[in-house]
Amino acid sequence: MNSDVFAIRTEARYPEFPYASDDHLPAAFQRLFSMWGKDPSNPFKEWISPGSNIVIKPNWVLHDSRNENGIDALVTHTSLIKCLIDLLALALKGRGAIVIGDAPLQSCEFQALMNQTRILEVVDDARKRYPDLNISVEDWRLTILETSDAAQKHRAEYNSLIAKDYEVVDVGKDSFLEDISDHADRFRVTCYDPKLMASHHKPGKHEYLVARRVFDTDLMINLPKMKTHIKAGLTGALKNLVGINGHKEYLPHHMLGGSNKGGDCYYKGNAVRNLYDAAYDRFWGSYGRLSEPSRRVGTIMLAGLWRVSSVMTGDSISAGSWFGNETIWRMTLDLNHLL
Repeated sequence: MNSDVFAIRTEARYPEFPYASDDHLPAAFQRLFSMWGKDPSNPFKEWISPGSNIVIKPNWVLHDSRNENGIDALVTHTSLIKCLIDLLALALKGRGAIVIGDAPLQSCEFQALMNQTRILEVVDDARKRYPDLNISVEDWRLTILETSDAAQKHRAEYNSLIAKDYEVVDVGKDSFLEDISDHADRFRVTCYDPKLMASHHKPGKHEYLVARRVFDTDLMINLPKMKTHIKAGLTGALKNLVGINGHKEYLPHHMLGGSNKGGDCYYKGNAVRNLYDAAYDRFWGSYGRLSEPSRRVGTIMLAGLWRVSSVMTGDSISAGSWFGNETIWRMTLDLNHLL
């Protein structure tokens, strides 16, 4: 694998929608591809030809940000996707297929995300300009959390979707998780039944549920958002591939328990934190069978337990959100090597 890295400096702003009258971003792409030794006017011609299938994997996290105005910090900006569509259309000579897909957080309202990013408007414009180019936008999640009734639901036609559109890949002993697989029964991801994860990860077995699109493509472009991550630090283009996996229950993010007890969920534990951990597992293990009032009461009770344990230990870390996380980077590298 060629591991060369090229970086360019451009203006510290995104173009204004509809992104057509501002050429600073296309010019930046041209400089980047020139540095790479590609033809800046048609950089993808070495890899694709008319009729090829391409996947663009942006980073789409959530439709709303509680911390700032807009969602630029949470998504790959659509102006970058527009530039890539135009460059790909050149190499395709206007004929082929481009799929733009990701698996946002289960609480993400996908249509609201589409509206915020204006990606559908950009795609509609591209379809008019390239009528023989099939461009689609896809949501690769299989589980959605509907906040209106606090319900975690499978997508419609769930089983047929898995059979048709996803592939279970077991990386086995080649997994980076294998070194800590003696603790596989403690692998966790927030808001999912831990028993389901235990069925996919154990010594010698490490399964992922990958969107078949990424295996059927002629070229995949990983287009991440430059940012930090509370569990993984600076992720570069690596953690963006978590979005090629359709079910989070296949994705270990941390290990149950404190670092003093062999876990990496948080630094310090105590009896109250242990009670919280047990209650959390039980809550999400039975989530689908609970009524809406029971879910809301359970959420409030868990929040109270966590606050009490945080005060007692002086440790506000939860869910592996700290530098001591030894799990999430392994899962992230698994997906990159798998792809």
